[in-house]
Amino acid sequence: MSGVGGAAVEIGREGARRAAAEELSRSRYEDEGLLERVWRQLQELVSDLLNSAASGGLGAIVSLVILAALLVGLVALLWWSTLRRMSGSARSATPELFVDGGQTSAQHRASAQGLAEEGRWAEAIRELVRAIARTLEERQLLAELPGRTAGEFAAAAGVVLPPLRTRLGEAARLFDAVTYGQDPGTAQGYAAVSELDEALRVAEPVTSTR
Repeated sequence: MSGVGGAAVEIGREGARRAAAEELSRSRYEDEGLLERVWRQLQELVSDLLNSAASGGLGAIVSLVILAALLVGLVALLWWSTLRRMSGSARSATPELFVDGGQTSAQHRASAQGLAEEGRWAEAIRELVRAIARTLEERQLLAELPGRTAGEFAAAAGVVLPPLRTRLGEAARLFDAVTYGQDPGTAQGYAAVSELDEALRVAEPVTSTR
């Protein structure tokens, strides 16, 4: 190779090896995804901090503090992620009250009666609880809330109609049992929900007085 003034320049075997390694490293990192790159850089940071900590002195103390902060952050991230998964699982395990939100209370009630006549108690109970919830929405005692569960409905309705709070809670638990718990339902359970339906259709909200 010719340099300035025609003088030959030798880069040396070690220099060539280092240049080749750097080129290979660059070509490998070009294909990295974002997560892979972040993970590699984090590993390099931890490695540098460990080396600095092993060297002693003030730099070692600073490195240990940074490593401790990274560890605390990682534990906090894992804890938060676990809580989110648990919360999502618990939510998905609780069935929503309405699958099709377009039916009226009368339509749900008619479906419940037809299913009860066929002895399909689980389905009949589900439809009758939906009729109850829709009735309270149609009377504007409760606001419509997409994604509401039976338990959430019972809690909200119990605030408006305190004398029926206990029976509303029982109906919500029965709804969950026949919907998610594989409970086949019974004629007695359907009759109890029917009695609650009759009571709610004429019940008046309790207003607070000062």
